[in-house]
Amino acid sequence: MNERVKDIYLKLYENNILCTKENLASEYGVTIKTIENTIKPYSDEIIYDRKLKRYRFANLLPKYIPYKTYYNIFKESINDKFLREDFFIIDNLINNDNDLFMIETEKLSEMSKKIIMFTIAINNNCVIKTEYASNGEEAYFRWMKPHTVFQDGFSYYCFATYDKRNSKDVGITKSFRFDKIGNIELVEYLENEILKKDMKGNKYGEYNKNQYVILIFNKTSGSFFKSSGLFSKPEYEVIVGLNSESVTVKMYYNNLNLEVISMLQRWMPNIKVHPDDPLKNDIEAKIKNNLDLFLQ
Repeated sequence: MNERVKDIYLKLYENNILCTKENLASEYGVTIKTIENTIKPYSDEIIYDRKLKRYRFANLLPKYIPYKTYYNIFKESINDKFLREDFFIIDNLINNDNDLFMIETEKLSEMSKKIIMFTIAINNNCVIKTEYASNGEEAYFRWMKPHTVFQDGFSYYCFATYDKRNSKDVGITKSFRFDKIGNIELVEYLENEILKKDMKGNKYGEYNKNQYVILIFNKTSGSFFKSSGLFSKPEYEVIVGLNSESVTVKMYYNNLNLEVISMLQRWMPNIKVHPDDPLKNDIEAKIKNNLDLFLQ
């Protein structure tokens, strides 16, 4: 595979909207005929979509993925900051090399394959048909418009909206866990809709910027959260004191009991609710009740 084809692979993964014959010919300083001849040997992988008037992958899972693309998809799963720095060095070395390193997707895990397929669907505005099982029920197909892939704890999720082809929940956006996803099929390329969205949330759903509690971290808890990089997670917004002994933050949540109260119980008395927070009395009453039940 020559370097021009590898570079076209990279563009198709990141944004195939730019992969018209005219754009590619202009970027490489060649004729449209040269672009056609360059891609022709790879027609089982890359096709020209006459409706979209641009090149795209023939399938949601191409045979190859550039290392740079793979790294960008999965770098957030490297939780150890020192290992992340090591991989960043490797990434820079590979990016500075003129030869794009390609990975054969068939050698990757099933989890990686599914996340790659969703990433392509998001970047290229694809409606997909997905087999999914939740809460112990039998798996069935759902039609969805995927928006973003994210990690919560040690699991990968995707925010997606139910497409009109579903019998219920049309237009509702939910989170879907990748280890519960089965078969994935391409349904349709959308021409006038952008699916990729910068959504912040967790397995319970997208965060509502008006739903938060203000917390005060003391030196012990604040130092741990800072050194572990936890304050950089989307559920936290530092208000004041990041470089002082106490830190005041907003914590966004979807489920008060399972997210906020459970975290406070693990860390008390090192994290407290801000005295001016309207939920202070309610949260403290629930924690006291939990403690009373535990001690019975």
